Amino acid sequence: MLAVAFMASFVNASLVLLWHKSIPVLASYILEPFAFASVFVYTYFNHTRTRSSSTVLLLFWPLYIVAIAVWCRTLLTKQVHLDSTLFILKLVTLVTGVISYVLECMGTELGLPPSDKLYQENPELTANVYSIWVWSLLLFLYLCV
Repeated sequence: MLAVAFMASFVNASLVLLWHKSIPVLASYILEPFAFASVFVYTYFNHTRTRSSSTVLLLFWPLYIVAIAVWCRTLLTKQVHLDSTLFILKLVTLVTGVISYVLECMGTELGLPPSDKLYQENPELTANVYSIWVWSLLLFLYLCV
């Protein structure tokens, strides 16, 4: 999935540069492939070395989705004419990012075979940032009541 997002953002940046499109923030198109390349590498190292989802990636994807939503809103309000190819490539990047976010939320142990050790280990080893926040909030509410 991340390879598709990287390729779509790379092709998008290449087309913007080759077609000499007047884009309000050209740096975002140029930096996006570098961001996805680093996310690809970071995801690989996280999933091969840890038992929990990456906090950085779980916070990156919602922020990226919000940034794309702001980009779409700006595009619509300013009535900037953007080639449909560039818009479709940006949409492909967004969809693959959402899929990667959902897979990251499921955890790194998704494809592991069931074993007795897996079910006996400490839940904090496989907890992600959202589950830690939820449990902390529930504990706080329980102590307040």
